[in-house]
Amino acid sequence: MLIIALMLMILGKKITLRDRLILGQSLNHNSLGGLVKLTRKILKYTFIFEIIGALLMASVYVPEYGFKLGLFKSLFQSISAFCNAGFDLLGSNSLIPYATNKVINITCMTLTILGGLGFLVWDDIGNTFVECVKKKRNIFMAFSKFKLHTKLVLILQLLLIVVGALGFMCFEASNPLTIANYSFGDKLLVSTFQSVSARTAGFMTVDLSNINPITKIIMIILMFIGAAPGGVAGGIKTTTLIVLILGIIANVKSKKNICIFKRTISKGTFAKAVTVITISLFLVIIANMILITNSNIDSLDLLFETTSAFSTVGLTCGALSEMNSFCRSIIVLLMYVGRIGTMTMAVTFVMKKPKENDLVVYAKEDVIVG
Repeated sequence: MLIIALMLMILGKKITLRDRLILGQSLNHNSLGGLVKLTRKILKYTFIFEIIGALLMASVYVPEYGFKLGLFKSLFQSISAFCNAGFDLLGSNSLIPYATNKVINITCMTLTILGGLGFLVWDDIGNTFVECVKKKRNIFMAFSKFKLHTKLVLILQLLLIVVGALGFMCFEASNPLTIANYSFGDKLLVSTFQSVSARTAGFMTVDLSNINPITKIIMIILMFIGAAPGGVAGGIKTTTLIVLILGIIANVKSKKNICIFKRTISKGTFAKAVTVITISLFLVIIANMILITNSNIDSLDLLFETTSAFSTVGLTCGALSEMNSFCRSIIVLLMYVGRIGTMTMAVTFVMKKPKENDLVVYAKEDVIVG
C-alpha cells in the first residue's frame, strides 16, 4: 500500500478516503489524520537508511567483487535487510563466509531492527526527540514521553535480542559445527546476529542444520514472536505477546484492568491478542501435523520450517529441500497467510453483515473453566 501511495503522490493524484483507510490499516494507524505526512516520512527515512546501509556494506563487497557488482550486492542486501526479506546474492552459504565480519553483521542487524520496529515507533521516537530539543529537555528522559506502544516495543525488542543471543551462545558455544572455534567476541557477534535474524530477517551466519535441538526451539520461539506491528516483519508481533502476558497476570491477580506504565490496556486489545495467538498456533500446529503425516523428516525440523514460513522469516534447517511437492505447497500457503496476517484472513472469511439477533443481549451464566 505504501508503494501505491508513493505512486499517487508522484503522479499528483489525490489520496481518497478509501486509500487512507487501507493505508491506515496496513500501518496499524488508528487515526486518518497525518497519514500522508507519515507516509512521506516513511519513504524518506527508508531511502536514507537503505542508502547508508548499502554504502557501509560496499566497503566490504566492492574490494571483493569489484565496483559495479559489489555496489549492486550491497544495495540489494541493504534493502533486503531493512525489509526483513532475508534474500542475498551470495549463494547457498548466505552470510556464513562473513560470520565474523563486524561491518556486515552490525549493518545488517541495525537495518533489520530498524525495519522491524514499525513505522509508528519511528515516528513517535522522532517526534519526541524533536520536542525534547525544542524545549531543551534532557534527551535521556525521552523514554518517559514515548507512547505506551513505543515503550513496549523497545523493551521487548531489547529483551528478546539479549535472551536470544545468550541462549544461542550458551547452547552452541561447545558445538564444533557452529561457533565452538570462534573467540568469545566472535561467538557473541554470531549469536546476536542469529537472535536478530530469527525475528523474521532470514539471514544466517552459521549452518542451521548443525545447531542443537534446544537452539532450534529457541529460534522457533523467536520466529513465532516476530517483530513489532506496523513494520515489515512477520510473526504474531511483540506487542501481542506482551499484552497476552499482562492480561494473564492481571487475571491471576484478580485485577479488573490490565495496567502498565500508568496506562490501562483495553479488554478488546487483550481479546485481539488472544485471538491472534490462538489462530497462529492453530495454523502452525495443523500445518506441522500435515507435514509429519506426509514426510519422514524429523518433527522438530518440520516445526522449524512451518514456523519460519508462517512468520515469513526465510530461515531453513535443511528440511525444505527434502520435502515433496505437496509439503512445499503447505509451506507456500503458510507464507501467504502469515504475510497477510491472521486477523485480516479471519475478518475476510468470517465477517458478515450483522443480523437482528446479534443485537440481542442474553442473560449471563458462568461456565467452569481451568
